Amino acid sequence: MERDIQPVIFIFSLVMIIITFIFTAMAWKMILRSMGYEVKLPRAFRIMFLSNMGKYIPGKVWQALGIVYLSEKSGIPKSVAVTSFVLTEVLITPVALLISSMYIIFSGGLFGRFTVVYGTIGIVLSILLIWALIFRPIYVQRPINYLMRKLKQEAINFDFAKRKMVSIEFVYLLVWVSLGVSFLFFGYSILKIPHSLIIPLITIYIAAYIIGYLSFLTPGGLGVREGVLIFMLTPIMRPGE
Repeated sequence: MERDIQPVIFIFSLVMIIITFIFTAMAWKMILRSMGYEVKLPRAFRIMFLSNMGKYIPGKVWQALGIVYLSEKSGIPKSVAVTSFVLTEVLITPVALLISSMYIIFSGGLFGRFTVVYGTIGIVLSILLIWALIFRPIYVQRPINYLMRKLKQEAINFDFAKRKMVSIEFVYLLVWVSLGVSFLFFGYSILKIPHSLIIPLITIYIAAYIIGYLSFLTPGGLGVREGVLIFMLTPIMRPGE
């Protein structure tokens, strides 16, 4: 499957990463607007891009601190910045879980006889969480605020209009798809990949990324993400094919 590096396709991969950050900034901007604060898209992009670097510093808090620090410099109160960060994490996760779980079900036995069980559990959990966020946000607020109290932080409160919440979740869907496509282009830039693997590569990377992101073992999920990629890609990408 190896081939000479294709620089143009590799550049497309980088472009898709930038587009991913644009969508991320758009979603965060929408969250802030729903909380009564306005930030221009270029500034939101800068804050999201720079704070994202904090994921790869040991400690798991630097991304949040980066968002708070840069937001305060832009006139956004600390409490609002913290709340927006928490909401970002809560809103972006179920979309990735839904995409990943759907792939698991149709993967042809990735987890043996438990494949359908794991996939179904993931789909049900993600749909329930998305439903709660849109129609019953209080169900999500309570456990979050319990954690916030334990961390000695202010309680968060969100009750966005249903249409606004759906719009935000749709943008996060675009975030994950564009991120997966960036990985697909990267793969195409160094390997000869059959068209039948387009969807699997996109969804597998989304699954690996969110698992690594939520991992508390390493900064930014480094190592965890790569391990998941190897585990999920090995059955479908064999040398010599």
